[in-house]
Amino acid sequence: MYSESGSHCYQNWLGGKRLFNCVEPFGDGFQDRELVLWQMKMRIELEIGDGFFFYGSIVAHKVAEVTAGVHNSIDLFTHVSNYQLLAKHQKVAANKVTSGKRKEGA
Repeated sequence: MYSESGSHCYQNWLGGKRLFNCVEPFGDGFQDRELVLWQMKMRIELEIGDGFFFYGSIVAHKVAEVTAGVHNSIDLFTHVSNYQLLAKHQKVAANKVTSGKRKEGA
C-alpha cells in the first residue's frame, strides 16, 4: 500500500481487528522518529524506549523518514491465524481429555 506521497506504508490485513501492533524506535543518533497513521492523518513523535499500540489491521502506518542518522524501529504484530491455531490445539486437547474420561468410566 502506498500513501498519498507515494511512500510505502503497511496495513496488516491478516491481523485480527482486535489485535494490536506496537511500534518502538531504538538506538541512538537519529532524528524525527515519527509514526504516521494515514487514515487518521496523524504523525506521532516517538522517543527511544516509547512503545505505541494501535490496531494495525485497521490503520495503514509507517515510520517517517529520519532527517539525520540511521532509522531503527521495530513493528510488532500478531496474525489472527496464530490465535486460530491455538484455539484448534486447545479443542483437540480438550477432546483428548474428554475421551480419556469416557474410557476410564467404561
